[in-house]
Amino acid sequence: MQDSAQKKRETFESDLRWLMGDPRGRRLVFRLLSEIRMFQTTFDPGIKDPQVNMVFREGQKNVGYKILADINKVCPKSYFEMLQENTLNG
Repeated sequence: MQDSAQKKRETFESDLRWLMGDPRGRRLVFRLLSEIRMFQTTFDPGIKDPQVNMVFREGQKNVGYKILADINKVCPKSYFEMLQENTLNG
């Protein structure tokens, strides 16, 4: 019998494949990664307190890095598909 952690991981990976297997899911993931400025620099010299802002943004990006790591482990082709769809269409 599988242990609980392994079963949860398998379910998560199956869910991620399902999400990234559909253009709507890839569009949603791309939007979320864009919202947290995953594809942009953290530093913004126009901010009043850039150090605090950078810490906050790096925290957001950390979540994005985890999402990208899971995507690249479970369904790496979907990552490139997501980029192509959302940079050409948007």
